[in-house]
Amino acid sequence: EGVFDYKMPDLNLESEAVREEIRNIMQFWFEKGVSGFRLDAAKEFYSGSVSKNVEVLNWFQQTAVELKPDCYLVAEVWENFQTITEYYASGITSIFNFAFADSNGKITKVLQGAGNPAVVSTYATALEKADTAYRSANPDYIDAPFLSNHDVGRIAGFASRDENKMKLAAAMNLFMGGSAFIYYGEEIGMPGS
Repeated sequence: EGVFDYKMPDLNLESEAVREEIRNIMQFWFEKGVSGFRLDAAKEFYSGSVSKNVEVLNWFQQTAVELKPDCYLVAEVWENFQTITEYYASGITSIFNFAFADSNGKITKVLQGAGNPAVVSTYATALEKADTAYRSANPDYIDAPFLSNHDVGRIAGFASRDENKMKLAAAMNLFMGGSAFIYYGEEIGMPGS
């Protein structure tokens, strides 16, 4: 099967043999000095099943911490903040905060409404709402804010290459707390394709 993409065959994550092999792979990389892992497309382990994906993320987190207690895991769950909250119940350290990223995220919406206090104030309200929700699901979560990634354009495009807006977006991303991610090229104002 290749439910997420025909080029990416699905693993039978219910198989103890598959999980043992993943555990061995994690151990191999931890022994090489890796501090953690990014789990791509984590909502597609079992496409359409939040509960099964949460169980797998819980297993990943528990296994990684067993092997390296101070490891860091971040999962890509391209969803709204309510669904991300459900995934935090897995105990995963971090999940990319898609609600604030991309051309439709809160940061870009605030940039588009810059100068309008009613729009700008929604940023702080959304930050508080997300933090409260995520913390209720996982008191030890570490937010993973970002502006863009390899799947979408860069902030320069969302900000119409306006240097002031790009700087404001970068500040909003970094001031969110947690472990902020910067997609290569954003630091120099590189546009997307």
